[in-house]
Parts: sequence; C-alpha cells; structure tokens
Amino acid sequence: MKILNSREAFLSNYEVFDHLKQIEGKQSDTAHVKGVAANLSSQNLRTIQFEAISTETQGINPAATQSPRAIVGILAELRHIQLTKAEKLMIINTRPTSAPEIHAIIEEIDARFNDESVEWLLDVIKWHLGNGETTAAVNENRDTEKADNENAALPFIMEED
Repeated sequence: MKILNSREAFLSNYEVFDHLKQIEGKQSDTAHVKGVAANLSSQNLRTIQFEAISTETQGINPAATQSPRAIVGILAELRHIQLTKAEKLMIINTRPTSAPEIHAIIEEIDARFNDESVEWLLDVIKWHLGNGETTAAVNENRDTEKADNENAALPFIMEED
C-alpha cells in the first residue's frame, strides 16, 4: 500500500471522539436490526472505541465538554494571531489553564508574545473551551462573561527590543 497524501488534515480529540460515537451508534443499530452476529467487528477496534469513549466521558480529556461551536469560536479568535496549525490543535486538545502550559505548547513564546498577550490567550481559551467544568457550567459562564469579552481588543502587539 502506498500513502498518497500523508497528513491530509489534523483532527482534534473532539472530532475523533465524535466519530467513534457515530461508529458505535451505527454498530448498535446494526446489532438491533440484524442481530449481534452481523455486527461482529475487529475486537481491537471495539477495545479502542471503548477505551477512547470511556476516557472522554470520565472527563479526563477536554473533548468531553467541547462542542463544534466552541471549537469554531476559538479558531476564529486564534486566526488573528500567529500560531501554527499544530499549536492551535494542541490548545484545543489540551485546554491549557496556566501560563506554563501555554509555554509548553507554543514554541518561542517569549519572542512571539508578551505577558499580556499570554493572559489574553488564556482568557480566550477559558471562555471558549472552559476550564474543566461541566458543559452546563461552561455555558453559564459564557453568558455572564460575554459582555466583558465583547469589548476586549486584541493585545497581540509584539514588544520591540
């Protein structure tokens, strides 16, 4: 087998989680309609599905509380700053909540962004992706913080030496 297009696109953990849930739903429907024998698939695939879905539903991974709207929203905010696709994906997948976590994700952050910009970025991440709260709590916080964030200007101005 020859790989024609390596790394055609990046997938977030949310997209993988959603895809696995869709596959599980189709398998469940097939099992109900045609019987369990018709739904036999690779045991390895079922193990991967089970472990990935249980990891997400236990709240270990931020994808459990994310939504397509939240991901689109943060990507819209992040397009105004100079981040690579991989850095944006890491931000979405890991949902950093502190400056050291951001420093681990963004290469040469000290040369690219000032401290105010990093704090602004953390606020944007918290607003769109939450900070480990349940989905209902994230939606409540968005409503109360919306007015504060609407008037905020982009502070990504590089400090010159």
